[in-house]
Amino acid sequence: MRLLYYKFCNLKIMIFELIVSIRGSLNLIKNGNEEISIVAITVSTGYDDLLEYLLPQNLPLFDKWIIVTDKKDLTTQNLVNLYPEVKLILVNFKSWWRVFNKGKGIRKAQLWAYKNFPSSWYLLLDSDILISTDFSRTVRMETELKNKNLYGSFNRLDFKKMSDLKSGVNFLPYEHNGDVHGYFQLYKMKRLYRNSRDASWCDLQFSNRFREKILLHGFTCDHLGVKGNWKGRTTKDFVFDLL
Repeated sequence: MRLLYYKFCNLKIMIFELIVSIRGSLNLIKNGNEEISIVAITVSTGYDDLLEYLLPQNLPLFDKWIIVTDKKDLTTQNLVNLYPEVKLILVNFKSWWRVFNKGKGIRKAQLWAYKNFPSSWYLLLDSDILISTDFSRTVRMETELKNKNLYGSFNRLDFKKMSDLKSGVNFLPYEHNGDVHGYFQLYKMKRLYRNSRDASWCDLQFSNRFREKILLHGFTCDHLGVKGNWKGRTTKDFVFDLL
């Protein structure tokens, strides 16, 4: 029964993706010369301590920010509701034997974004990532961005505490090996995330569906913490030692 359910879900997603892809192609023809706008999508449950700091930092860089959290995560919901310009989407990440169905959360946000912002570029951004204030300028002034490519951050710096982040010291460079990882994925071609048991596989599956994966030269993002949380956040590894 479980296998049949998974196959049915994948078939339904493929049909949805075909529809949004056709609509997206028609929209590109219609609005090919419009100014670049950026819609960010973030899955965040159990990250309210980081999100409280990152929301006012990252929000001005986007035309719209969509945050997806769990239906039971009332702390994150209350925090996001302080920002009426942010679109909040609620999901159950653990339905149907899932540990942390990140793919489901991102897909719900993608469908909303593709419908309401059909001409935009879309940024998949983890809830522990701080991007520099030159991000919007870098993207909006970039004339070589291709609609069928996927773009990532050239560098990621991992910090253990706020004082180091503020001073720009004692960071660990993240080894991305030249690939575009799930913590920062910028794209325009309308593709959908698949359901996932946890957060470990769906990012790679999504990124492999683009023609080329390219790093934005010279662009750096900061990571608040040093660990990955493929099954959802279980421990806090970033220290707020400064107000």
